[in-house]
Amino acid sequence: MEYIGRNPWAGQRVHPGRRYLVVGSQQAVADPETIGLRRRAAAYSTVAVIGVLSNGLVIGVIYGQPSMHTNYFLTNLATADILVCVFVLPVTLLQNVYTGECNII
Repeated sequence: MEYIGRNPWAGQRVHPGRRYLVVGSQQAVADPETIGLRRRAAAYSTVAVIGVLSNGLVIGVIYGQPSMHTNYFLTNLATADILVCVFVLPVTLLQNVYTGECNII
């Protein structure tokens, strides 16, 4: 296998400027590193969006129910989790992309 810089295959639909991997059958395959980065970015984005929406729902329920207005612990916990989803997850994703390491476990 070897890396090539441009699309040598006329008529194949590939993204210009992207690196492709030449496999034995001379078929254009996207770089495995790029695929891994896309999957990681999609996973981080999904976690962030679900985290913001679900914790926003928790805060909405707490403020919507008059009997739960004194539940400051859950409100603060949900607020802190929203801040983590908004500020920490994007920074962690960028760190993983630029360093090439993924320290999940």
